[in-house]
Amino acid sequence: MGDKDQGGLAGLFGKAEKWLRQQGVTHEDLEKAKTDREALDAREAAEKQAGERADRSIRAGDSTVTLRGAVNGTVDSGLSAKVEQEDDQLVVTVEAVDPVPVEGGTFAGFTFAIPSYTGPGTYDLGTSDQSGLMYELWLEESQEGYFWAREYGPGIVTVSDGGKAMEVHFVYQDPGSHKIDLQGTIRLN
Repeated sequence: MGDKDQGGLAGLFGKAEKWLRQQGVTHEDLEKAKTDREALDAREAAEKQAGERADRSIRAGDSTVTLRGAVNGTVDSGLSAKVEQEDDQLVVTVEAVDPVPVEGGTFAGFTFAIPSYTGPGTYDLGTSDQSGLMYELWLEESQEGYFWAREYGPGIVTVSDGGKAMEVHFVYQDPGSHKIDLQGTIRLN
């Protein structure tokens, strides 16, 4: 049976191998190219992570977060807060510059949004429309994530100091019904 009798993927691979041999490309050449590509990808990923860490470090401030439930602990340094406003929606992302070990896990950060944001005041997110918005708590060990929905418990944000400080209280839950009560003070730089 010749190459023309082979069909499908096996036939395609056979043709590719034959063409590579004709071009003088060896199996060792292919392995080296693969290894070089993997090394380049790893370097690029490390550079990206270093850049993201540097960005978080620049934004680190005096925020604190206390967690109770499936994990327990207080993170009182090395938290970076970033705010993005689009139309009347305010999205806040709080990340640890470096993940922080707490009892039962490793805290990485959380995010929430305030729909219909109008400035300083108290926002009870359980009474507003959150469709299309993400409320998530990140733990390094969590495979499925922790999310907030009004059925899980409070989602309250009090904005003060001209929008530069926020008191937050959320109850996040994972698909296994494990809850984490998060309370914190977020200071924006």
